[in-house]
Amino acid sequence: MLAGADPVLSRSAYPNWNYDSEIYAFGHRIGAPETDKDVLIQALTDSSFYQRADIAEESSNAQPSKQESYELKEHNRQLIQHGCVFFMYAKQCAAGSELLWNSTCAYLRYGFLHAPEELITSLALKLTADEQIATLATYLGINNLIRTAEFPPSNASLCNAFKALIAALPYQRAIALIRDVIMAQLVDLDIEEVFPLAEPFEVLRLFMSSKKSVEVEPRLLRSAGEISAEPIFIAGIYADKKLIGQG
Repeated sequence: MLAGADPVLSRSAYPNWNYDSEIYAFGHRIGAPETDKDVLIQALTDSSFYQRADIAEESSNAQPSKQESYELKEHNRQLIQHGCVFFMYAKQCAAGSELLWNSTCAYLRYGFLHAPEELITSLALKLTADEQIATLATYLGINNLIRTAEFPPSNASLCNAFKALIAALPYQRAIALIRDVIMAQLVDLDIEEVFPLAEPFEVLRLFMSSKKSVEVEPRLLRSAGEISAEPIFIAGIYADKKLIGQG
């Protein structure tokens, strides 16, 4: 008789788990080894953690960890709210969260000097989406370290834990974490999907003409297999007879 798949277990259910060691390694992983471990633990503790039966009843098997040194009843709700100052996106954070939004947009403007503001906004919203942050939090191992009532932790819990972590870190460390973890995801973003254009060449022509008088024209660079089922054409875009892009 088929019994089905084995149940999913928390990483802390295995015998070689040591929360102290994991927190120590996590501090180095995020580039903040000097941060007090209690600060990191508070950022990774959801308020629902202390409502669990195994925690309330002082169970010795509480997961992912309930050690005597971490029994203080502190959680990350205030840190999440403060974290929005660094991690702001339009629909979830209020006016007080301008710092991260301005920092993120400034970084994008620096990298895309001539990009329209609509593109900057679309990229920033994509980079700070809950699903994106939850995925990155998992890459950092937060899914194994977070202390919450649910298992496995939801995307919302992982996202909140990451925001709380941003708030708990020193300012320069927080900015470095955003740059190294969040902004690095730009390499995987398809700008055509994030900011689709119905008439991309016309938009380019109008944009170039708004800067200065530039003649923009497409040219066929090379081709292969014209009479086959899958022909290939490489077109180039020229501005004042200089190649500025191809594809």
